[in-house]
This record gives sequence, structure tokens and C-alpha cells, in this order.
Amino acid sequence: MTNTPLDAPSHFTPYEDDRPAGQWMEGYWADIAVWAKRLSIVILIYFVWQVYNDIMSLENMSELDPSLIAMFAALFLFDAVLIGFLGYFCFRFAQYLERALKDQDQMVLEKAFLQLYRFMILGLINAAAWLLSSLVEWVNTIQIMTEYN
Repeated sequence: MTNTPLDAPSHFTPYEDDRPAGQWMEGYWADIAVWAKRLSIVILIYFVWQVYNDIMSLENMSELDPSLIAMFAALFLFDAVLIGFLGYFCFRFAQYLERALKDQDQMVLEKAFLQLYRFMILGLINAAAWLLSSLVEWVNTIQIMTEYN
């Protein structure tokens, strides 16, 4: 049986070194799994750095009202949880993808892409939170600049 693309003309004859699309995708997904693990390590490093910065920020707020400090601590915790789950979903995607390729298991492949879907949704939530935070910072900056003038 030859590996002929579905949209190929009727006189198309593939070369001997043409690989079936499934083999090409397996190699592609194997590369993706390696890069997903590397990305999860970068996210883990960012997570540790973010938690460290949050702890240092809380230590510098000792003269503020305790309820305000508790609110900031809750926001910092929320931020850390979002970043932590982002790294977790990326790592689980890589693990499931590697296992699906090794065992040739379609169900595990579906689990991998479910983790990728969760990563995407959480990434969108992180992006929205970052945009909201940036907007608040810009408003504060403009307010300080107008008061200074």
C-alpha cells in the first residue's frame, strides 16, 4: 500500500523515503513533548521567583493595615496558584504525550490534549489578570502624574 495524499492528482507516485503522515506527526509530537517539559521548567522557575517576590513584598508592608495586608496576601496566593497550575498542566501535557507515543494509546493522547486545553484556558485567565493589573497600574501612574502637576 502506498502513502498517497488524499488531495493528490491521480498520477501521483510517492517516493520510497516518504513517510506516512502518522509517523511524521509522531516525530513532531515527540519534539513538542520535549519543549513542553522545558517550558514547564521555565514556568516553575518563574513560579519560585514570583513566590519569593510576593513574600518580600509582604515583608515590606508591615506598617500597613492588617486587613490590607491580608488582601494582598490573598491576591499573591491567587497569583501563585494560577502560575503553579499553568506549569502543572504543561508538565502533565508533556508526560501524557510521551506516554501516548510510547504506548501508541489514543486515550492517553486525548488526556494529553485535555491538559493542553486546560493550559490554554488558564493562560487566557492569566493574560486577562495581567491586563487588568496593567490597567490599574496605568491609572495609578496617571493619577500620580496629575497630582504632581
